[in-house]
Amino acid sequence: MTEEGILIVKQFNNSLYHPSEQFEIKIDKDDQNKLRGIVTVPMFTDETDFNKAVRLAKCYALFKIAQKHNGFKRGFLFFDSYISNHIRDIYSWRECEKILRKLGIIGKPLEMHRPTIISKVINLKYISVNELADFRYIVEETRNYYRSKHSVGRILTKFTRPILNLLKAAVRLYLGFGLLVILARGNIPLPFNLTESLQGMSNKEILNVWWGLVGLVPPLFLLFYGLIYGPKKLK
Repeated sequence: MTEEGILIVKQFNNSLYHPSEQFEIKIDKDDQNKLRGIVTVPMFTDETDFNKAVRLAKCYALFKIAQKHNGFKRGFLFFDSYISNHIRDIYSWRECEKILRKLGIIGKPLEMHRPTIISKVINLKYISVNELADFRYIVEETRNYYRSKHSVGRILTKFTRPILNLLKAAVRLYLGFGLLVILARGNIPLPFNLTESLQGMSNKEILNVWWGLVGLVPPLFLLFYGLIYGPKKLK
């Protein structure tokens, strides 16, 4: 990989990711319009040497795919969409397996003895053994991880959570403001002269005040989020 100009960089942040995301490659072009790759690897990892070899080979496979294709086909394969990601995943793991076989890290599948017609129909022709079985396990584990991460349920939760949070804040404001009105109408003293202000309000006026408070929730949330998390992200 280094002989082909691929830069390998160790980063501590990658050590905190899931093993399926610890090894990443970024592919772009240099000043001479030549492809170059930057692979980021974890500074510390519990992965075995075999697992690390598989992850690196997967990155190298993506680089080889980008070298092999150009124009529209390369653009489609590396476009971030459900279909292109699925096709690139199949293609890159197939290329990764070829690389590992060429290097002698994994072997070929073992052909099963199937003497009868029934056994040929029921039993598998090939089975994965030793390092090849471990490779298949890593492939399946990685795919399951990304399936769960990008599942439809997670996407819906991501988009509906802000709406649900806003609705919960609106309900809490309604209950809290309603409690203040009940206390004021019961002649229970409240701070800031709220007792006198709330006693003379009609039901329509109470709802109008509540709607005004609900309208303040999104900008206040964005302001609070920016003050708390904004400086950290800039660093």
